[in-house]
Amino acid sequence: MLDGRRQRGARGKMELSTNRLLLRAFDLQIIHAAKNRNPALINCVSSSLWPENDLFEVISYFENLLSVNGVDGFNSWLILENNEIIGSAGFTSEPDDTGTIEIGFSILPSKRRMGYCNEAISALIDWAFSHDRVTNIIAHCKESNTASKSILQINHFAQTELSESLITWKRNRI
Repeated sequence: MLDGRRQRGARGKMELSTNRLLLRAFDLQIIHAAKNRNPALINCVSSSLWPENDLFEVISYFENLLSVNGVDGFNSWLILENNEIIGSAGFTSEPDDTGTIEIGFSILPSKRRMGYCNEAISALIDWAFSHDRVTNIIAHCKESNTASKSILQINHFAQTELSESLITWKRNRI
């Protein structure tokens, strides 16, 4: 899904582009805007509340990850369409000793069912597997979350575990 450009954007920001989307790795400016729920601080707009509550609750975790690792891509990424925030996706840390990273994603409710999540996740998977240290990617979702299950299946993840109502998924480097 990447359009061939893995790049550093204007002002040194880490960015990926797809056919319709721009993915921008979280940096301290994005963290600040998210903490203040103010996309205008990063010259963006949002059609609904951003960040969503799930992201807002863990924004300090991503801020700490940035303070330890800098902007390296193994963190959260903002998903933009024409400068409008439509969601976020990314990784919870750098690869562990086995080469495993965890991916997560969320699209704002008004932008769901338009293929954006699949496009963004596909680009992030390609980006992750372009790093030799990454050998597999895991994900978790609730058993009842049919949209997330579909995205993971489309992107060649296999269900590896079901505990209570949470499914663990895994995709190995091909």
